[in-house]
Amino acid sequence: DGMWDGGYEVPDSYTYSVAAAAIGESGRPQEAEELLTEMREHGVPVTLSNYNAVIRAWAISGNMTATERLLDELQSQNLQPDAGTYTAAVLAVSTERAVRMLQEMMELGMTLDWKALRALIGAFLAGGQHSQALQALLRSENMGQWQDVDVYTSVIDSCLAAESYDQAFQAYQALLAKKRRVDPQEFQKWYRSFYDGGELEKAMEVFSGYLSAGGSADLNNLFKEVMAACDEVGDGLSAVRFLSKMKEMHLKLDTQVYMSAMSACEQRDLWPEVLRIMREMEASGVRMESGRIAK
Repeated sequence: DGMWDGGYEVPDSYTYSVAAAAIGESGRPQEAEELLTEMREHGVPVTLSNYNAVIRAWAISGNMTATERLLDELQSQNLQPDAGTYTAAVLAVSTERAVRMLQEMMELGMTLDWKALRALIGAFLAGGQHSQALQALLRSENMGQWQDVDVYTSVIDSCLAAESYDQAFQAYQALLAKKRRVDPQEFQKWYRSFYDGGELEKAMEVFSGYLSAGGSADLNNLFKEVMAACDEVGDGLSAVRFLSKMKEMHLKLDTQVYMSAMSACEQRDLWPEVLRIMREMEASGVRMESGRIAK
């Protein structure tokens, strides 16, 4: 008769929790769940700890149906899931339920184990669920759990690969806010994806991050692209800023760079800057294209 055989001391709820955990770890979730039935038959109170052990057993086995069934049963017994419940179950339930569980944890002020949260984000990304991955990442911040840089870069890369530019940029901004050290090559890669995707304003922001991170590869060509982007979107202020940065870095300023900057300033009616650039070109002996200045 299960744990009641052998003349041992009558088991209590804690003993059953330990037994269920051990059985579950050995890959026998059905046997772990059968202990709940045995407890009821012998009048032993079934506690949250008992349910957590069995939920973990089914979650380890990857059985989503059984995991969710136990979660529902637990709540039907008026037991409130705790951080241990969510940590055990979150990787084995459906995407929708996992996101809902994260929301519930936030509302209850609970913190999910960082390893489980990291694995959850990875699972979302592997399934192509970029929005859910971003949501989990941002919620982990709200829970006070900062993920490693590689988690942020994985979310950004996956969103960019799916051309989910707004979500990629959200993850990028979250990473910048952490003030962590990021390889300049990552910024260059992200810049290229945004630029080639026609997200010029986002590309310009990422290029600024590239410079701040100490990026130095192919700067002349990158600056030409960024200045052309400033012209395209009519961002004269950014054009002036990038032009100043080029001079600070002693990069070559040619006709294309200057004319892009002038056109961007012209679109914002920054005429003092236009005149300053014209004088600078003249003083530097850089040829000016005709027909570009409207006033």
